[in-house]
Amino acid sequence: SITRRKPTLEVGEEVYAAWWPDVNERGTASWFAGRVKSYHEVKSKDDDDDGGEDNDYGPTRLYTIKYDDDGTEMDDILEHYVFPKADYLLSTEGHRDPSRKKWKGVRNVVDENSSDEWARLVGWYVVAIDGREVSYSRLSDALKAYDAS
Repeated sequence: SITRRKPTLEVGEEVYAAWWPDVNERGTASWFAGRVKSYHEVKSKDDDDDGGEDNDYGPTRLYTIKYDDDGTEMDDILEHYVFPKADYLLSTEGHRDPSRKKWKGVRNVVDENSSDEWARLVGWYVVAIDGREVSYSRLSDALKAYDAS
């Protein structure tokens, strides 16, 4: 199912998350290491009122993050601003060299037409294994799967 393509970060998990100096005016973010303190889910704009989901990607998660550097917390950070620590480090290594954004055997897929910001901006990772494409929500899992294939 497509919903499984969205990573679900759990309480206590190490992450990198956006941080803004003014929580009311979220412009350009800085990124810091932290841990998930809590989360809650909200229906996406595409969910219909009869309980069925029109959005293939599922509900949107908002996270509360406790940052490692100074212990501050920020609430209601949208899921596309919170990354598993391993994925953040893998995706930013060599960030000054755009050619490093490619990973052998793994490609990043986004849904440019989705109203779901995670699907449109972050997306998921696809690996060809034994002639079929397998989707992973985490870059680190996709790389491990490719290495093991």
